[in-house]
Amino acid sequence: MLTDCAVSWQVENRYANGVTLVHMDDGTSKKHPLQAGGHGHGVMFLGTEGWVHVDRQAVDAHPASLLQTKLGPNDLHLFKSDNHGVNFIDAVKGRNKPAAPIDIAVRTDTLCNLQLIAANLRRKLRWDSAKEQFLKDDEANALLDRPLRAPWKI
Repeated sequence: MLTDCAVSWQVENRYANGVTLVHMDDGTSKKHPLQAGGHGHGVMFLGTEGWVHVDRQAVDAHPASLLQTKLGPNDLHLFKSDNHGVNFIDAVKGRNKPAAPIDIAVRTDTLCNLQLIAANLRRKLRWDSAKEQFLKDDEANALLDRPLRAPWKI
């Protein structure tokens, strides 16, 4: 196969609050040591009490009891959508907030781009989300943008 993009990956993202998100391919890469059940493509959140794995078909957790957790009224409740396409059209028609608002989409795309830069450099990187740049890493920061092809310019 001839390709210039990753076909197998596993990237760990550690957040300041202690949560670790593991983004992986369809399962052909090395499994995360805490991962069970043969999960592949999707994301896994690792916390102090276990993990939760989410993909487009299912949600799984270890321990499974995490899925039975009842959220209180002051806890963060995520929007549920069984069909993002229909949800988007409904949001446009009704001027309602979609399941995937633009600010969340931008943060998601940013994370994917940061993962690509780390994979291409083959090393750990530290990200300053307030400044939107890597900490003390000119080489990584240089990869945050690229020259535009003529006749395009900003």
